[in-house]
Amino acid sequence: MEAFIDRATTSFIDRAEHKLTSLVDELARELHPRHVRRGDTSLSSRLERDLGIDSLGRTELVLRLERAFGVRLPIRQVGEANTVGDLFRALQQAGQPGATIAAAPITPALSLVAAASEASTLVDVLEWHVAQHPDRPHVTVIEDDISILATLS
Repeated sequence: MEAFIDRATTSFIDRAEHKLTSLVDELARELHPRHVRRGDTSLSSRLERDLGIDSLGRTELVLRLERAFGVRLPIRQVGEANTVGDLFRALQQAGQPGATIAAAPITPALSLVAAASEASTLVDVLEWHVAQHPDRPHVTVIEDDISILATLS
């Protein structure tokens, strides 16, 4: 019986590892189609140096991993991950019973406002909103799932 459980656990871990490396590989190829070849990704692959996944790509990767594995990953742990193996450990910890991430602070709902339809850049949008709605927050800088560093109005 114990051998069966060990084989089942190993099989589950192997499938999860394969799923993770496939997702990372797919994103890396989307970001850098000429640089990363299919199947080049392993647990020892470095996210930025080997795969070219920068902070914006990492954000997209986290969304895909959370959707695929049905877990929430701690932002700090993902930010500190250097390799695919680091992400695998984060996924394992997030999937453990009792693992929780504190809920983000509740902010009051804001009423709907008109859109900056003539804006062509993000800076134009922000400038328009500052001019039209000076009393509202325009940018919130967060450190992790629960720590807000600053709110700019």
